[in-house]
Amino acid sequence: MSLFSFARSKPERAPDLPPPIDPRWAKSAKGRFYRLVQLDTDRDVAANTSAVFAIWHGGVKPGWVYVGRTANLAKELKKLAADSEILFYHKHGGLSVSWANVKPEYQGGVVRYLIDVMKPIVENSAERRNDEDTVPVILPGA
Repeated sequence: MSLFSFARSKPERAPDLPPPIDPRWAKSAKGRFYRLVQLDTDRDVAANTSAVFAIWHGGVKPGWVYVGRTANLAKELKKLAADSEILFYHKHGGLSVSWANVKPEYQGGVVRYLIDVMKPIVENSAERRNDEDTVPVILPGA
């Protein structure tokens, strides 16, 4: 006997997702994630790199700040490093960034998965209507 009448039907089950893949998140030569405000895009990012990226802050309560995809990573990261909404979180333990070279046809699915799982603080308006099938990946630092 159920407590509530609406509980008689079985809840709809979420579709089973495949295990996450390791997209090989970028790290420095020393094996550390890059700091967004100190990143030398001319030296550390290959020209015209197409990638998925994530920005997060450290500190006492670390959090995901922004997730996106781009056809020109260096240009996008320069722009985001100057964005006041993102820079606001720099004071919370610094901003880290990493990226993964994901084939363009899978980038939308990876970004959708990352946004669904990470729930970044700053909304990426370009991804608001992203309805591509999710592509599970291992999160940076996991």
